[in-house]
Amino acid sequence: MYQEGLQPEISESIVELAKSFPDLSIEAKTIRTAVVVAYGKSLAGLGKSNNEGFFELFRNVESYINGFTDQLFSNEIKDVSLVQLKEFIRFFNNRRSAEYQSVKGFLMTTMVSHGFLTEKEVKELIKRKKVVVA
Repeated sequence: MYQEGLQPEISESIVELAKSFPDLSIEAKTIRTAVVVAYGKSLAGLGKSNNEGFFELFRNVESYINGFTDQLFSNEIKDVSLVQLKEFIRFFNNRRSAEYQSVKGFLMTTMVSHGFLTEKEVKELIKRKKVVVA
């Protein structure tokens, strides 16, 4: 998996392999941890401006989120994703840009639909703090 990355072609096989073990077994936990680590490494290689690459990578990870019924796994994916999404919000600081709007749309649709964030949390996340100059 580390050499292949999180390719959609192998995700089904990995999910089936993990399901062949009891949920709390060391083997299943190891597989889920390996997916989180591979996802984190893939995100680290994207950089601050590759939001389209992030969206594609997250689409690949969604099959793991849907396949594994482990809440801890989902929370780890959420945490790793939010770090990258916050970087995008800081990098794409023009609210009218297509990139900013696509990140905002991703937050409002995908992150809310997976239950990672509420709409109120998304609004707080993208809210700009006004700097007061004395």
